[in-house]
Amino acid sequence: MARVRNLKPGFFTNEDLAECSCWARLCFAGLWTIADREGRLEDRPKRIKGQLFPMDTVDVDPLLDELQARGFILRYAHQSQGFIQIIAFHKHQNPHFREPSSVIPSPESLGLSVDSAGTKPGAFSSSNEEQAQCKPRALHGSKEVEAPDKPGALMPKVDFECTQSRAEPGTRNPENGERPLEQRAARKTAERFEEFWAEYPVKKGRADAEAKWRAKGYDAIADRIITDVKRRKAEDRQWLDGYAPHGSTYVNGRGWEDAIEPARRAAGGGVDVPDYLVGAL
Repeated sequence: MARVRNLKPGFFTNEDLAECSCWARLCFAGLWTIADREGRLEDRPKRIKGQLFPMDTVDVDPLLDELQARGFILRYAHQSQGFIQIIAFHKHQNPHFREPSSVIPSPESLGLSVDSAGTKPGAFSSSNEEQAQCKPRALHGSKEVEAPDKPGALMPKVDFECTQSRAEPGTRNPENGERPLEQRAARKTAERFEEFWAEYPVKKGRADAEAKWRAKGYDAIADRIITDVKRRKAEDRQWLDGYAPHGSTYVNGRGWEDAIEPARRAAGGGVDVPDYLVGAL
């Protein structure tokens, strides 16, 4: 399924990407739109061609080889199924929080170490520990491509056949693409936002407020935010007058950092009085 992604001006001035052909560069941008929220997709050149170049006669497989040789993607396989990992995907893309989790096993879970900052040759490698537990084998019938760390040298596309389970706390589950720690963090974020939303007096712009809350990790300061909301409902003049901002406005504008304007009180009465009644007292 195609998705909306970001295309930054730096895409056109990247010197390493400029070493690729125009078709490969266009293919690279297109891969972002069909990759899942982790920057992974199935390595199926004919399907990719149909999604990205339906009106053109172009062979996608060598374009993918170009991008891998320059360190922009990693082509790997698991159980005879080929996959693609876009290197540094999260450095340039911010997937919508409602996108479904990836169901494709990550390269790390198969014994491949991917440099998340890599946009240059050598962006992916295998550690000694990983090599000790996983036996690299060339994919049957795969082509040789330029080695990313030695321009001009050739290497086969490689699959890692692990001899033992590498599942560790915090690693991804290939079945659902989620880390246990990520799941717990997501639940905590949802719970803290619900606490805030239940306390907030104006239930407007929830989706926008929740997206901003998740993106900024405001659950870490949720206690401060909720305490501020309670105090403003009791003390802030505008809020007592019924002019509290929408929930999304409060979150997006970091309203808890604004000064509280104390409510005026009736002479000797000690009761908060709205502005429109002050002149009558």
